[in-house]
Amino acid sequence: MDDQPSHLEKIDDWLDAFGIDHADIGILIGPEWVESQNAIQISYSIRVTDGDYPGRHEIDGSYTFSDTDAETVLTDIYPAIVDEFEQRFHNADIHSYRYEP
Repeated sequence: MDDQPSHLEKIDDWLDAFGIDHADIGILIGPEWVESQNAIQISYSIRVTDGDYPGRHEIDGSYTFSDTDAETVLTDIYPAIVDEFEQRFHNADIHSYRYEP
């Protein structure tokens, strides 16, 4: 079993460390093909878009899928990841690509 914190836990830790409210962030999440890795990557970029926080706060990350076919990633895995972000950060401004087969 993997003892590493999940992406969502890392984001929560980052928000807590700076005292950033979920309502003050914007999230951009979407898939892309990474030729050099022969894989699909689901990337997210989070920025503070509101509130009065000193400095610039941002965090990026990605999930990489190299042994799963593109159709499965886009129709099953990607929507589940977007749903997790929407549930966890429901007060955030979230923008995501919606794949329609």
